[in-house]
Amino acid sequence: MSRRFIACLSFFLAVSTGSPAVAAWPPEGVSLCTIGVCVPSGLRICSDGVGGAFVAWADQRDSNYDVYLQHVLATGEIAPGWPATGFPVCTDPANQFIATIAADESDGVLIAWEDRRNSVPGGTLSDIYVQRVRSDGTLAGGWPVNGAVASQAPISQAFPFLISDGNGGAYVTWDEPQTFTRDIHLQHLTAAGAVAPGWPTDGLPVCVLPGTQVEARLTLDEGGGVFVAWNDSRDGTLAAYVQRVLQDGNIAPGWPLNGTLVSPAQGMFALEPDAAGGAYIASAGVPLLDDFYLHRFTGSATIAPGWPAGGALVCFAPNDRAGLVMAPDGAGGALLAWYDYRDYPDEIFLLRMQPNGSRHPAWPENGLRVTDNEEFDAGPFLAADGQGGAYLTWDRFADPRVMVQHITGTAGVAPGWPAGGYQIPSAVTATGERITEDGLGGAIVTWQQVDGSIRALRVTPDSPTAVLVSLVSAEAQPGLVRLAWHAADGASLLATVERRTESSEWQRLGDLRADGTGRLTYEDRTVAAGTRYVYRLAYRDGADIAYTAETWVDVPSLRFALRGLTPNPSSSDPVVAFSLASGERATLELYDLGGRLVLSREVGGLGPGVHSVRLDTGGRLPSGVYTIRLRQGTAVATVRAAIIR
Repeated sequence: MSRRFIACLSFFLAVSTGSPAVAAWPPEGVSLCTIGVCVPSGLRICSDGVGGAFVAWADQRDSNYDVYLQHVLATGEIAPGWPATGFPVCTDPANQFIATIAADESDGVLIAWEDRRNSVPGGTLSDIYVQRVRSDGTLAGGWPVNGAVASQAPISQAFPFLISDGNGGAYVTWDEPQTFTRDIHLQHLTAAGAVAPGWPTDGLPVCVLPGTQVEARLTLDEGGGVFVAWNDSRDGTLAAYVQRVLQDGNIAPGWPLNGTLVSPAQGMFALEPDAAGGAYIASAGVPLLDDFYLHRFTGSATIAPGWPAGGALVCFAPNDRAGLVMAPDGAGGALLAWYDYRDYPDEIFLLRMQPNGSRHPAWPENGLRVTDNEEFDAGPFLAADGQGGAYLTWDRFADPRVMVQHITGTAGVAPGWPAGGYQIPSAVTATGERITEDGLGGAIVTWQQVDGSIRALRVTPDSPTAVLVSLVSAEAQPGLVRLAWHAADGASLLATVERRTESSEWQRLGDLRADGTGRLTYEDRTVAAGTRYVYRLAYRDGADIAYTAETWVDVPSLRFALRGLTPNPSSSDPVVAFSLASGERATLELYDLGGRLVLSREVGGLGPGVHSVRLDTGGRLPSGVYTIRLRQGTAVATVRAAIIR
């Protein structure tokens, strides 16, 4: 399903310095690349530190993939001197694939990518290149056109991850995907784009043991060096390791060669500084990657005092979860976000952990539920607000559209923000969303539109502010559309709901009066599945009739699907989640591991739509693995389920 929300919103900056309001960003976001063929790959974003952001991507406007960069200011304008189609970071005739971006801690940005300029024609051999671009859209002094080499080793390098060294230079790490044992390497480039003194030309081998080492991440230590963490299978099972490398390329005293084990049977997801010279490492238990943990290491290769050897539990709720991301909370602790299947459907959760390894007392065990709807929400990205809270962005999996939310440091929805988050007005069937702090207490979100264009939008601590009447939310189910608007300074506003299709004229549906808070809500039950509608409100503004922005909504077609047991595993009689495409006869069946039918229930009478049904067995099911089967007409779906007593 897909929906278009077009809200008439403006954003105002509210910071402790009392700065005046900035110029409003367009409610649909700023276009960062105006050419028709700008279809980005690997969209990345970082803050410019003064309310704006740098956004990088690769696109094929010249047949092969090249790397481009754009700078958007706090006012929502493209920075002076920057091309409307993006600054060409690398346009060598070979393919380049953008991978990572970071502020240079001066006045510009660092970008690293995979580059195939040294491969044979049509080959896949890639090297790692880095570029530094100043905020005015020029290359930093000493940096060559099309980038500085981080490694040109004869074997392919890929998946770079980059951070600033704090002095205008860069640390970049990568692995070697075409080797049997993928090893981790690290390079240090100076502020002038040269390999730092004492560092090997093709990078320092951080770990070259047998087994696979992948997915390295970096963060600075307190001395200008770097922590490197990665996933490692040297002992036959996945485990997280960490190493500390000094700025001169030597391993820090007390740290063993090839890294320190973080915890056995845990995979590394994220690495961030702890504001005390050490590092936080977020991990998940393997092989299911279900329980989440947080570790804290000192700069001396030891676990931080008071922290458990296996890490502090972040989430151990039933069922699966994924997409773990982390950011410092601004007070020495850490914020962690993920999407979670503990209920049906999956939703976004957030948790704040303290420097002593305990959960912040204002936050619920296993995380705060950020979303609360009947959609599939996935892939959160996180930016700290500097006050212990966070901005999050995510997409609706079944209907890609970009959402953004602001949660305070005490686990509350920030004042003025709706409980379910804001759907960015133009971000319908959009993908590739990323978010960064703006350096002034707000955040900037970027995403790719369905037409291939790139947009960005700035949000501020005190939330979007409605101009007259603005859309709050819109959602569609088969046979039903729900809409809500908010009227600024219009607690008792009277309005008329109007609707049309792409081929029909406007039709009056009914009148609405705002409640005492200025909210107007409407349910349209006269919609047809698979049809696209546009809605608006008409209301009187003085002597004139005014209209809200048009809101497009695609009503989904009914579908047949089986989600399965919720939760899975379950310790009680099973609750099964599924959806039906029609009111035709349908049967839900439960089989044991030997293929014997345990129970059968007719569910077609529930009608089309999404359902959750408790299968009453007349007694407690024994522990074991079962198969759930859903039948409707010729459609059949099966899933596995587990009962644990």
